[in-house]
Amino acid sequence: MKRLKTLTVSNNELRDINPRIALLEDLVRLNIEGNPLKAIKPTMRSANAVQLKKYLKMRLGEDEVETEEAKQSAARGIPNMNQGGAYDQWDTLIREFRQGTALDLRNKDLKDFSPKVLNLTDLTVLDLSGNPGITFLPNDIDLLTNLKTLRFCSNGL
Repeated sequence: MKRLKTLTVSNNELRDINPRIALLEDLVRLNIEGNPLKAIKPTMRSANAVQLKKYLKMRLGEDEVETEEAKQSAARGIPNMNQGGAYDQWDTLIREFRQGTALDLRNKDLKDFSPKVLNLTDLTVLDLSGNPGITFLPNDIDLLTNLKTLRFCSNGL
């Protein structure tokens, strides 16, 4: 359920929503219409998913939020800044341009290929086209066992 994008729980006589829903980072649509929801402010009942998630996150303990965010970062291979991790260009690229099992890094003016990509074993599509600074692919590219499409056009090979 961690990749859940839409949650519809309308017309279920819910009086409250579990605030842990706020920790579903991919959730962008949340339909709660038709529920009494006594524990949620009336102004929040009609809010969009982002606003509702912020409100629900405030109801969680700070430790619980940090723990869950650290787990999600670790699962995506991204360092946790709360634990002294350091971001580099690849951490940002992976976070911003990964869409499910696809990583689209075409035309990003990359100078090299990062081994961090090899940790994304669930990737099915990897697009590195248009990065003339990448002059080779590592031999361990076969670690991406689920990779079905590799685009590597207009690079420095």
